[in-house]
Amino acid sequence: MTQSFQKEYLDGIQRFNEGHYFEAHEIWEKLWLEAQDMERVFYQGLIQMAAALLKLQEGKRPEACRRLFQLALEKLGTVPNSYLGLDVRKLEKDLKEYFNSGQVVPKITLIP
Repeated sequence: MTQSFQKEYLDGIQRFNEGHYFEAHEIWEKLWLEAQDMERVFYQGLIQMAAALLKLQEGKRPEACRRLFQLALEKLGTVPNSYLGLDVRKLEKDLKEYFNSGQVVPKITLIP
């Protein structure tokens, strides 16, 4: 994938940032099915992150979402610091802060 990212990837980011975690999950899942190697792992981490936030949004207990959250962090932890335009370490940090405090829902921003 080149620096001009796939439209679907960007659509997934937009849906995620709007709080439409199910839609983001579905978009990224289509990309994940076609991806290979590191890109596949990256998408799987995003998918699991969206799924964990969706479950919280649906009112599930935070403890029940922690496994998906941990799986997402494990996947994202294997990806380079900057990948497909994302500061992956910042996203991980934001996710951890959210799951620990519940204060600020993480957003995905592309690195300029």
